[in-house]
Amino acid sequence: MVEGQVVEEREELLNDVSDQGSVSREQSAASSLQLLISDHEDGKTDAPEEPEIVDPVLSKYHTACQAGDLATVKQMIESHVVDIGSDFMSEEKVTGLHWAAINNRLKLVEYLISQGADSNARASHLGATPLHWAARYGYVYVVDYLLNHGDADPALCDEQGFNLLHLAVNSSNIMLVCYVLFFVVQPGRLDIDCADPHGRTSLLWAAYQGDALTVTMLLKFGASTKITDDNGFTPLHWGVVKGQPQVMKYLIKDGSADFFSKTNDGKDCFIVAKEMKTTYAFKESLQYAGFSPDGTALRKYFKHDQHAKVATFMTPFVVIGLVFGMFSHIHFIFALLCSSVLILATNKCLNMFVLPSLISQNSSIHNMTLLKSPLMAGVFYGSLLWVSIVFLLVLFPTVIFEEPMLSILFVAVLGCVHLLFFQLVYSDPGVLEPETDFNEIRNKISELLKIGKFDTKNFCIETWQRKPLRCKFSSFHSRLVLRFDHYCPWVYNDVGLLNHKKFMYYVMSVGLGIVCFVKLSMEFFDAFDDDDDVACGFLGDDELCAGFTYSKFTFLIMVWAVLQLCWVSILLVMQWIQIAKGITNYEFDLALQQRKRKSSQQQQINEHFNTAPDELVDDGSSAGTARAESLANAETTFDGVSEGNGRAGTCLKMIGVPQCVTLVGELLGKTQSNSAGAEPRRGSSLHIATDYGVSRNIQDFWLTSDTGAPLWQRLLYSTSSSSSRALLNGEEVVYSTLYELPARQGDNGYSV
Repeated sequence: MVEGQVVEEREELLNDVSDQGSVSREQSAASSLQLLISDHEDGKTDAPEEPEIVDPVLSKYHTACQAGDLATVKQMIESHVVDIGSDFMSEEKVTGLHWAAINNRLKLVEYLISQGADSNARASHLGATPLHWAARYGYVYVVDYLLNHGDADPALCDEQGFNLLHLAVNSSNIMLVCYVLFFVVQPGRLDIDCADPHGRTSLLWAAYQGDALTVTMLLKFGASTKITDDNGFTPLHWGVVKGQPQVMKYLIKDGSADFFSKTNDGKDCFIVAKEMKTTYAFKESLQYAGFSPDGTALRKYFKHDQHAKVATFMTPFVVIGLVFGMFSHIHFIFALLCSSVLILATNKCLNMFVLPSLISQNSSIHNMTLLKSPLMAGVFYGSLLWVSIVFLLVLFPTVIFEEPMLSILFVAVLGCVHLLFFQLVYSDPGVLEPETDFNEIRNKISELLKIGKFDTKNFCIETWQRKPLRCKFSSFHSRLVLRFDHYCPWVYNDVGLLNHKKFMYYVMSVGLGIVCFVKLSMEFFDAFDDDDDVACGFLGDDELCAGFTYSKFTFLIMVWAVLQLCWVSILLVMQWIQIAKGITNYEFDLALQQRKRKSSQQQQINEHFNTAPDELVDDGSSAGTARAESLANAETTFDGVSEGNGRAGTCLKMIGVPQCVTLVGELLGKTQSNSAGAEPRRGSSLHIATDYGVSRNIQDFWLTSDTGAPLWQRLLYSTSSSSSRALLNGEEVVYSTLYELPARQGDNGYSV
């Protein structure tokens, strides 16, 4: 079976000392190292036998190299106790540089190289060099130094036929993969499709490992999806064997992967998926890329995806009108049944005839759904159109004489809402364009390596940009968004630095407009209130009952508008509190996640792929560093609307109920407990690095940084898209290059 073969080869090729901690490596002799197990021919391990005689001097020297004891190593080398040219035991030939490299001792690596250590020295164990050992564990800083200062050869292969690129992929450290691709592969020092002795390229290995990040990066650099190994397996075959959905999605959507290609034993991806019990994930991946479960392309009924978006956007307007029309003219039971059928049929038609045309625009790792289409924006705008129609055709002729000032105000607000809605839909939230200059990218990576911050927290692996503070990668735009707040399905756009103020004006206008519309509707219903025979039970016998009896369609539109006011009010409360506290919705969510991990005492994971040596890591003693840690700037996988816990959870999250409850509880204070058995305490435990005081935070948000402009202009205008300049703690900052926050009083600031 395929799985048995894969597992056996995987164990042979990738068994190493990853289970040994740093301390255990420091205390072990060289003979205990089992970096990789290969020897495919006889099935024996390549780990050398325990030497009969152990040189105590070399043993002490190697232990010091493992522990990073630079003083001891210096003393032994400079006193000529150890010869740097033969600092290994005769049988294993594991040098001090090997031990320093595999333990990420950068300072020691620098010293040994300066003393003439050979960075291409091969240990008896698999013939691996220090570069191989460092790469196998993803130690990008050591790899960088060995390549640039130690003249290490990236093309050298160990006895398994693995070179630097293969080992970087096997490490599953995307930052090392990224480094090797930019500094070794792109300049032409290695071929991206170089294969091991079994014909497996780096993309084949990444696909089998289920490493979606590495697969995506290799595809961007042109890795071939058609190359097969000795068994006839393509990268997609190995992806199907592993069953990792994201890997299969990226390989299929790349466009060159052939899922009908057969292995040497005549099995295509469908047969392999059936044998490996990964059929569901494979079919989901096909759907993601625009294929039916049998592998045929889904039919597109719209030539251009823009036409499909317009159809999706306008559908709610028609459905809302039909539903309220039925409830206004036929019996409630029949109206309910007919409306249910209409909504289900509409959903089915959109999924069958419209959604396939939108799949090509999906850059998220999740399958395209109607919730990620313009549907929700269409629901809002369809509602707005019906409110406008009812006002102009039904209410206006009556209320203009009864409430002239309110009517004029409503017309003005209605116009503003229409204008702001389309401005928001087409607005730039503050995207940072991807970097395309490879030399510039290499410069940015080198800068981050110097300060120990080459990780996904500070470098965007999607856009190849250094990440400024307070930004987030948006799958909606496939760009970094500056001062990202949230994705809003009601305007089908992200909300960020450049459109956040406009979004607030829009939401406040919607709330004011709904209140005015309800007031005008009640004034209109009052004209029917003279009939004493009208009685509606729970509605009483006043304006509501009159409206329900004599103008049911208008009544239903008013009720629908009041329901919209619910989520608008929740959103306004959330936004105003966050503005006053100087935090975005995205930062608040991440801060909660971080605190939850700490309070639950979860094991810390290296989620940012940071392998900076200890000497490059800030000791965190300064107040600025402590504030830096509190600013959540991590990469996440949020893609617009979360699926939630069922449909009810999704609906609640879309209108912001859970977020609002949590936000009010955290920022206004609630009883909490840090950990099991700890005393509960009151007040928020969130430390907000960008909170400079309520007054200052509000001014930073609402005023542009152009201090020479009139106050009204600074209030009404948004940040210029050409400058990305805004206020922070009363100072003008450029958000596209914001790597350090302005200092609080008595603080020297901090850098990222």
